Amino acid sequence: MNSEAGRERDERSPETILVVDDTATNRLLLRALLQKEGYEVEEAENGIDCLERCKQNPPNAVLLDVMMPVMDGLTACIELRKSFSKDELPVIMVTTKIESADLAEGMAAGASDYVTKPIDRVVLLARLANQLQFARSQRELLEAKRGTERALSVQNAIGDSLPDAICVTDAEGTIVYANQHLYQACGSLSEQNIREVFLQIYDGRLRERFESAYREPISLPFFLVDEGIESLGGGFRHYHVISRVIDRGEDFLRVWVIRDDTRERKLERQINDELKMDMVGIFASGVAHNFNNIMGGIVASAEFLARPDVSPERRDKCSSIIQKAVSSGMQLTRRMSSIRKHDSRFGGNSSRVEEIVIEVCNRKREKHPEVSFEISESDVSVSLDRVALKDILTHLVDNAVDSLGGASGKVEIVVSASPGSRTAEIVVRDSGRGMGPDELARAFEPFYSTKNLDVANRVSVEGNGLGLFTVYNIAHAAGGDVTLDSTKGVGTTAVVTLPLKDDSVGA
Repeated sequence: MNSEAGRERDERSPETILVVDDTATNRLLLRALLQKEGYEVEEAENGIDCLERCKQNPPNAVLLDVMMPVMDGLTACIELRKSFSKDELPVIMVTTKIESADLAEGMAAGASDYVTKPIDRVVLLARLANQLQFARSQRELLEAKRGTERALSVQNAIGDSLPDAICVTDAEGTIVYANQHLYQACGSLSEQNIREVFLQIYDGRLRERFESAYREPISLPFFLVDEGIESLGGGFRHYHVISRVIDRGEDFLRVWVIRDDTRERKLERQINDELKMDMVGIFASGVAHNFNNIMGGIVASAEFLARPDVSPERRDKCSSIIQKAVSSGMQLTRRMSSIRKHDSRFGGNSSRVEEIVIEVCNRKREKHPEVSFEISESDVSVSLDRVALKDILTHLVDNAVDSLGGASGKVEIVVSASPGSRTAEIVVRDSGRGMGPDELARAFEPFYSTKNLDVANRVSVEGNGLGLFTVYNIAHAAGGDVTLDSTKGVGTTAVVTLPLKDDSVGA
């Protein structure tokens, strides 16, 4: 049914009550009583008039007299329920009949509640407020459900876009989420359990190795199966399984990433542009944890909104939490969509390093005049296109400026070349807060950040920590490398080596 006009009015103005009674005096008394309580009041003389008014502009609730000419209240209520559910339009019957059979007849006709004549002011207002609150809660719950479904669709789209079989299990090993690749690799799963996955996946080739490794306590934060296996039909196959724990306080979830990486293992002798395999597990853990936080906020708010006694202030707060959670999910999705490899970035493409260094630094100077940039220029070109090189320098310079924490400081960039080794070196050095040994060891992990870190789950709570991860992958895919040297309270030095352009002279 279509009650959008009434719902839209409900959000912007006082709630409207339609009083339906064939006696003008009764309508006048009810109007005075309800207007004193802040309600807007509309009137109808009979059931047919009531139906027309509700069709044109649905009110928030109807006070419907039972005994009326033309069309009585029971018939009108039955007709109303053909277009409006109880959640959408509360109908309170006003009757002089107090026998249980008469009241049951009214409820069977679709009435939400009833009051008897002569009307008790306190009872009427209490029952009206209760019905209006319930209707609001149901609408808000529906909106929260739609928000949850949108957020879940984003999570599923991310999971299905990843190239590996991925699932999430609870502490008992029961699967609570699985992407399409897992079902494709397993076929059908009669029991949604991680043990059955390893009985089915890749024709059960991982079963024995999994059963051996699984004897270790399942609560260990890291679980790894990395083994070459002779396939049943002959020939070498390689499978890689990574699992990490997402701690939720009283219990935990475990993320599983399962891959048949035989082809990748054969190719890694020829190329050096593959990610470290454990990064896949960390990446999946970061995604699952961030979206678990998002889903937790939405579900908790939705459950609270379903309570009939929720206050308007609490309702507004829950609605705000849901909106922010969905927005965070969209922002995280956009961040992740930028992490991809383009073969066109490498090989025949080249870029002059100094041009991009100056461009990146000038952009930063505009927003951070307190930071001084010192650039040691050298005429060097590398075998990397402008977009990829700019990504590297932007992330490194952003990190260097962020490490200063808004205080004045210095960022130094040195570009040099080594014609003998056919490599260029880009050094980005800052005088910021620096990192300790533990932070430095994890700097290239996805979703790891020194800002707003969930220590228990080892991932950023805001979806940060993809900058150095991106730099690492671009540099290695191009045949280069990146290293970090940092001291707490002193600063950080990042060194990126990239292959020189074939005809680059260097300086």
